[in-house]
Amino acid sequence: MLNPAFPVYFAKTSYAPILEKIPQDVPLDIDVLFYGSLTHIRLESLNKISVMRQNLTGLSVCTLSNIYGKQRDDLIARSKVILNFSNGINFEIVRVSYLLANKKAVLCIADGDGVQVEDDLRHGALKFVKTQDVFEVCQAMVDDDEGREKYANAGYEVFKLRDIRDVIGGFFIHKDPY
Repeated sequence: MLNPAFPVYFAKTSYAPILEKIPQDVPLDIDVLFYGSLTHIRLESLNKISVMRQNLTGLSVCTLSNIYGKQRDDLIARSKVILNFSNGINFEIVRVSYLLANKKAVLCIADGDGVQVEDDLRHGALKFVKTQDVFEVCQAMVDDDEGREKYANAGYEVFKLRDIRDVIGGFFIHKDPY
């Protein structure tokens, strides 16, 4: 039987200034970026998107796998819209939080209704679309520099409210003293 010294504490994925690493002053020459592992479900979604992509001439789409560190950050910096796939109830909060902390426009693809996302991120920081609508939304975001920048900044501001110091401090307020 486990007897933890402290009760369970949920520490949200949080903002810290050290996350802001991606250069902001580079030309945005990649319209749409997806990076991450290509699971069976993601490959099916990308195949659907590839078929739809034929109708969207002019969008540059970049897909990365097993690229990390500065090389990945440089490609993120050059991207206008970054896709995040959510399948079932899985939402990649850590990946998305890094993008939000770096003022990037994230478009979340979620075909199911059960994706669990905290309210502050779902309402005000992120857009969710179904696979069938992703390229129409990407096209609109790519074409609207001002709107995309406003969206990215709004996501940044919402995420920045999750200050790591407050989250860690919450543990000390809620812990059970000896």
